[in-house]
Amino acid sequence: MPSAFSAAALASFIAVASAAVEEAPPLPGPVLWLHTMQNLNNDEQWPIYSALLERAAKAGYTGVSIFDSRFIMRALQTPEYKAKVKRFRQRCDELGLTIAANAMPWGYGEEMMSNDVNISEGMPVKGAPFIVRDGRLVPHDPQLALRNTGLEEWADGKPTAWEVDDLGVVAFRDEEVKAEGAASLRFTDMVKGEHKRSRLIQRFAVAPWRNYRVSAMVRTQDCTNRDVRMMALGAFPLNWNPLPIEPTMDWKRIDVTFNSLEEREVGIYIGSWAGGTGSMWVDDVRIEPAGFVNVIRRESSPITITSEDGATTYAEGKDYGEIAQGLKYRVEPWHEPPVVTIPSGSRLKEGQVVLASYEHALQNMTTNNMAICMSEPKAYEEARVEIEFIEEHVDPQVYFLAHDEIRMAGWDHACSSRGLTPGQLLADNIAKCVDIVESVAPGKPIVVWSDMFDPHHNAFGGAVPGHSDDGHFFLAKGKHPWHEAWKGMPKNLGVVNWNNGNVDSVRFFAGEGHPQVLSHDDPARLKTWLDAVGDQPGVVGAMYTTWEGNWDPIEAYAEVFKAWKDRGAQKKPTR
Repeated sequence: MPSAFSAAALASFIAVASAAVEEAPPLPGPVLWLHTMQNLNNDEQWPIYSALLERAAKAGYTGVSIFDSRFIMRALQTPEYKAKVKRFRQRCDELGLTIAANAMPWGYGEEMMSNDVNISEGMPVKGAPFIVRDGRLVPHDPQLALRNTGLEEWADGKPTAWEVDDLGVVAFRDEEVKAEGAASLRFTDMVKGEHKRSRLIQRFAVAPWRNYRVSAMVRTQDCTNRDVRMMALGAFPLNWNPLPIEPTMDWKRIDVTFNSLEEREVGIYIGSWAGGTGSMWVDDVRIEPAGFVNVIRRESSPITITSEDGATTYAEGKDYGEIAQGLKYRVEPWHEPPVVTIPSGSRLKEGQVVLASYEHALQNMTTNNMAICMSEPKAYEEARVEIEFIEEHVDPQVYFLAHDEIRMAGWDHACSSRGLTPGQLLADNIAKCVDIVESVAPGKPIVVWSDMFDPHHNAFGGAVPGHSDDGHFFLAKGKHPWHEAWKGMPKNLGVVNWNNGNVDSVRFFAGEGHPQVLSHDDPARLKTWLDAVGDQPGVVGAMYTTWEGNWDPIEAYAEVFKAWKDRGAQKKPTR
């Protein structure tokens, strides 16, 4: 729980930050936006995008929401790109469309990390053993082991040490197709099984606060399985990596990494959570310490290497070589970690075991779903530079903060040392981000995605449909981690509500005083939502939002919104 000092400091900051933006105008309505994700540098796509904007304007849309990763990726902000941003702005002006520019992607932080990889949220490693071997410092964990890794040993029709869902129905021993040894495990037509899925499972001992690599050989043939994972499960899942499976592929080694956090035993699950047809084979499963893969190098994430008894601390560059930055902004689950050599004159001796503490980035869900550390000052410097670029070159009428789907928070030293929950960290963060926009672009409305601040969505404080009963949310620290994140939101901050027709969500934000734009991709479901909302104060618009590139319904969507708006106008008293 946060200390009294930390909570008081947070409340004080939020009050000051909120006061600083008190005069910012609320989002004026009614608005009807089209949400787009567009690379404005792409000349091939520009005519198609320009035609879509024209079509939206003719249908009655008042503005366009745009996410372009180059708004924040400084290396790509060439003079040519800036000219194309100007072309976009001029086109919107011609069509009478306002621009809501998306910025500050704290949950999908890959683009922000392209400027500085070390602003990633970090996962802690504490006292991991390394050994000096052949003049190098290498990971050392002789107690770590899986059993029957090659799936050779079977007894009573089952692979020794493993559990398998629907064994003998959709999962089988295969002695004809294998990567090594005598056999592999084959999953065939999982859709026929009782659970419509099948996983290979083994539980084993781990040490807390360690970074591990798990890998397996995988082969497929006409495989339609979805949600294929290699997951480490403790009290809750320790990684979320959909595997790069092709429908038909030859044997391929696939890797994931996970941090054990506070766990002493985990289960490895390999298979599909949404089985289809065709076959998938698994063989030669391995686990090993991951070492310094994806290590973070920043002041708040130091690397400390000590003797086993902790009495001696060794120096980088003197006792061991530089631990090079292997982390890339497109974070890979696994790549060969940096080689750490032992220089001449080191106090470390061949065969000596030392303990290393450090922090590392961890791919979560997809390569771009990388959370940015909300306690790292450099991250806010990057955010300010992005807003300055957008203000100068886009000059939008509205700023749209991209605080959605933040799935990792609270573990690294910069965050944990503050004694705040992820929700309190986010409350602090949103107040700071609004303050940055207001200082760079005073007088412009600001909106944010709803999900991370909505107690009926990701900021849940109790049982909510669609969330695990234990209260965990991906790799955010603690139970109900995002609860009360909304307490940092200045009252004039608008909300783009994408809680799929949830009326309680709309009522909550209305009660908090936030103007709302309702976001959906289905005209019929938008109508149901608007009808249920009625004349709820604070609903100022709607936004058509597709993640599938389906623009067919935009006219029908506009008609639904227009009918709702007209009904509201008819209810107003005339003078």
